[in-house]
Amino acid sequence: MASYDDVSTWTCEDCTGGTVGTQFVTQYDDPIKGVHWYLAVHPSNRTIILSFEGSNVQSIVTYIQDIRFKQVAWPPGVDGSAVHNGFLDSMTASAAQAMAALQQQIAKTPEYRISITGHSLGAAQAVLFVTYLATHQPAWLSRTTVYTYGQPRVGNAAFAVYYQGLGVPTTRVVNKNDIVTRLAPRWTHYAQQGNEVWIRPSDGSVVACAAVVPAENPNCSAGQSVIDLRITDHLQYFAAHS
Repeated sequence: MASYDDVSTWTCEDCTGGTVGTQFVTQYDDPIKGVHWYLAVHPSNRTIILSFEGSNVQSIVTYIQDIRFKQVAWPPGVDGSAVHNGFLDSMTASAAQAMAALQQQIAKTPEYRISITGHSLGAAQAVLFVTYLATHQPAWLSRTTVYTYGQPRVGNAAFAVYYQGLGVPTTRVVNKNDIVTRLAPRWTHYAQQGNEVWIRPSDGSVVACAAVVPAENPNCSAGQSVIDLRITDHLQYFAAHS
């Protein structure tokens, strides 16, 4: 959640715990396109971190349901694959800049791994950016790991299958009955991807569910009734607030 704060000095409210030692490198902000990310390094973990900021609750729900809800064919050359037009538009607005920032940092720390993460809209952008790298910098995928929090569904079943086939370790964290992770609805031809880590609403325990793409594992959040879904569960992950 640090991507919601001023991270330039790494003294923000959420810049604690396991993130101590993180060193800010650069950031990008385009409020019109709804994209903000920062690049940082964690020397002791030998990791380059690219973190995409999410959006406020009203924005993400509107974003998913508005005219940009339409799917577009993407990535090129993947038969039948389609993704959310608005998510794709916001990711591509800064994809070249993010890739350039990564390339500069990789040149300085070639032995470091890459961790790409995001919350909410930022989670969707993170998944799409990894897919973008598969076309533009495929050699980076073998050193990349993805962690998303409160991620909405990004594309259709064909996209989910393609993404899973990239072989990039992806952990999709879902907090309790977070409604955003169930949007856009499956009946509108959207599907999730990645292995799920679910924080149970009953006792806060953590359950790991392997991906069953293009379906969704009923032993985790997909098994919860839609009437139990909550916006409030989207706002807080591991005690960090968006």
